[in-house]
Amino acid sequence: MMDIQTLRSKVWLELWNSIEGEVEECELRKEISPGHPLFEVEVVAVSRNDDDVLFYLPAHNPDLAVVHLTYHKENSAVWPYTQFFDSFAEFEKQMKADHDSYLALWADAE
Repeated sequence: MMDIQTLRSKVWLELWNSIEGEVEECELRKEISPGHPLFEVEVVAVSRNDDDVLFYLPAHNPDLAVVHLTYHKENSAVWPYTQFFDSFAEFEKQMKADHDSYLALWADAE
């Protein structure tokens, strides 16, 4: 199980930025409806890539989730889209794949 201090010390690849995100935590609370997997779950925003936010879930298993914020109240428990990760290493693989895609896109543009 991860802890917040360890997460805050991680190296973030380009596009992802470390945050101390009370704004993102409040936005998530506004968006989710009953039935959403994070409804009434304690969350701590850790990192952000545009509308995607990595949340640490201290009392939840798995304890990491990326949520795609929509910036409006959702009526379906499906939204905002949420992907859970069993470990930081699992998230890191996704972060690296996103980073590599980003770099390839810019290399093609040059």
